[in-house]
Amino acid sequence: MGRTLLWLALIVAIGYAVGRSEFVFNTAPIAIEVETPRTVVIDPATPVAYLPIVAKIKNNTDEPVDLEAPNPCEVFRWFVTTTDGEFVQSKEKEPCAQL
Repeated sequence: MGRTLLWLALIVAIGYAVGRSEFVFNTAPIAIEVETPRTVVIDPATPVAYLPIVAKIKNNTDEPVDLEAPNPCEVFRWFVTTTDGEFVQSKEKEPCAQL
């Protein structure tokens, strides 16, 4: 029983360490990393709440990759910056026919 728990703890620790490391982000062909804030304060007086989400997409291949969505309803407003935070590109809001 003790040996089984030791192996289980070791496997969980290794999985956690690999998941939290940059190894997968730097070695997968196309990698995505999503960051969200730990807490979000919503003001009841404000009709709109913003949830800042940072999604880092990295192409570790030598070939260009197209990012696609099946329809405009599955695309949120976004903008692309360089690693230094400089503005590169943005997506205009498109009408969603499914609403």
